[in-house]
Amino acid sequence: MGSINKSFSLLLILLLAVSSLIMAKPAFAQTPPTPVFNVSTITGSYTVPTTYSTNPYTGAKVTTQGYTVTYFNITFTIQNPPFFTVQNPPITSSYMSYYYVLEYKGHYTSQWTPLLVPDSNITVPASSGSQTVITIGGNPGSNQISLRYSDFWEITVPLGGQLDFRLQAVSSNGAYIPRDSYLVQGNVSAFSAVQTLTIPNDFTSTSASPSPTSTSTATVPELPTWIILPLFAVIILLSTVFIRKRIPEK
Repeated sequence: MGSINKSFSLLLILLLAVSSLIMAKPAFAQTPPTPVFNVSTITGSYTVPTTYSTNPYTGAKVTTQGYTVTYFNITFTIQNPPFFTVQNPPITSSYMSYYYVLEYKGHYTSQWTPLLVPDSNITVPASSGSQTVITIGGNPGSNQISLRYSDFWEITVPLGGQLDFRLQAVSSNGAYIPRDSYLVQGNVSAFSAVQTLTIPNDFTSTSASPSPTSTSTATVPELPTWIILPLFAVIILLSTVFIRKRIPEK
């Protein structure tokens, strides 16, 4: 009887010790899974109407001719991993932050360029929901288009040109990690599958033109604490039942 109680006590102490180590493991130790995203494009236009006015100094009638504006937008829809779907603190805080780095290159080169917001080493923070969306766009000219993101940067591409995009997820605790020619904060995932986008040659059509979705698959993240702890509780319960069955009834 005494030896069984000692065995049970040792088992309980061991399980509690392992549980404490897991609970003490910080969230930023997790390496994010490889991000999964899809790309869609839309071409549209709107008309600025002709206006008529009177010159206040001469009384002459002034006609300002209307015109049509064509736009082209690219939208990246990212599926957030489960532990990304939290309220994001500022990137400069001491708390955990989750974000993405989007890179691009011309299809016929090997040189990747990160699209980083100045002084932050990120493209965009992860949204608090299940998805994060990045949209870039511009107005096509006669032979090229400049794609912009909130005036932070632009990509000038000839009409009919091809762009490659890839994505990296980052869980940040404030540490800087070298990545090729720039720095990112925190633990970085592997890069996503590369998606290639072709800029139209003709923008006369205003219909939406979605691109194929990504064929990449997310890696399985390590089990979070809220799942592991109940597993230990089940183990303890089963151990108790097993020990009681081995104790002969008086």
